Amino acid sequence: MFGQQVLDFLFPPRVLFGIGAISRVGSLAGELSSGRSALILTDKILVGMGFMKEIRGHLEGAGFQIQVFDEVETEPREETVLRVAEHVRGVRPDVIIGVGGGSVLDMSKTASVMATNPGDPLEYFGAPLMPAKRSPERRGIPKVLIPTTAGTASEVTQFAVIIDRDRRTKKALSSPHAMADLALVDPSLTASMPPRLTAGCGMDALSHAIEGYMSLWSSPLTDAVSLEASRLIFQNLRRAYYNGGDMNARYNMSLAASMAGIPLANAKVVLGHSIAQVIGPRYGIPHGIACGMALPYAMRYNLPVLIDKFCKLAWYIGIEPSGSEKRLAEIMVEEVSNLARDIKIPLSLNQLGIDKEDLSDIAEDIIRYQPRPNNPRILVKEDLRELLLDMWNGKIF
Repeated sequence: MFGQQVLDFLFPPRVLFGIGAISRVGSLAGELSSGRSALILTDKILVGMGFMKEIRGHLEGAGFQIQVFDEVETEPREETVLRVAEHVRGVRPDVIIGVGGGSVLDMSKTASVMATNPGDPLEYFGAPLMPAKRSPERRGIPKVLIPTTAGTASEVTQFAVIIDRDRRTKKALSSPHAMADLALVDPSLTASMPPRLTAGCGMDALSHAIEGYMSLWSSPLTDAVSLEASRLIFQNLRRAYYNGGDMNARYNMSLAASMAGIPLANAKVVLGHSIAQVIGPRYGIPHGIACGMALPYAMRYNLPVLIDKFCKLAWYIGIEPSGSEKRLAEIMVEEVSNLARDIKIPLSLNQLGIDKEDLSDIAEDIIRYQPRPNNPRILVKEDLRELLLDMWNGKIF
């Protein structure tokens, strides 16, 4: 019950949000450190973008000497963590500026923590049933995180996620010491996102909002943010997908994505991410696409114990009541699947060429690596296999 909870909320010390916010990166980075050595972490695609030149200009105008590390790939691997740690420990910057999608921001947090904490970087990463061997004891060097996508919420969470070496699941560094000192969210940086990336990131954000809402660790604060983030996504994701130049939609999607980081960081995600973090690495499915696929099925699995909450979510996003409360809850799940279909998110594992014979192994890996004790319905292998069979067939109900 809410009244019995001790509530402990994590969020960055400062979030600056709005069109043109990057113009303040130099002055704000200067407030974080008396030193003037900045390391920009990004990827090879973004390094030549116009906004990157603008960010560099603002930093140089504030007196910073800049180095760039652009070797972060999508879905970072263990080898990337080692390269990032070696580089940051070698150059020892005063401030880290992460500019990119979730992978870049995750590696920026990793770089920050590895600069101040000793030992094997991989020992700081773990999964629910594979705990990390050590936790950061010291806060990382100051870091400014600047997202160029709208979905991961990495700029406002304490996580840095990588693919496990055997590609069976994902592991994470999780520590308040990894939190950004400043999350600088400028929606104009998302305007160049292509439709597929817009779709995947948008469904990732919706997953953070709705999975956090489903979590046993949710609270009145996280629920309120989950509801509003979900409403913004339902109102704006299709518009951003079909017209990437719609800056009002881009603005609202960036706002929703960062808002959804509150339930992600505090209530945590549930079964949908368990499925995504198993099938994603195993079959090379981008994280946002995997989350978008899994979300309606995770909602269906949890529906018997969340009818009231799903009805409230349906009301909040504007769905007219129809029939019984159970039917309204089912309509809410169908609305999520309809949104996914409208932005070309596949809802069938068969459609992706995944062998039906793999379903038992997938269910086993979910139980083994991603059990999610905060999921409101206990994860049972046979129930999961039945759910995955429906997911293979593309059958929501």
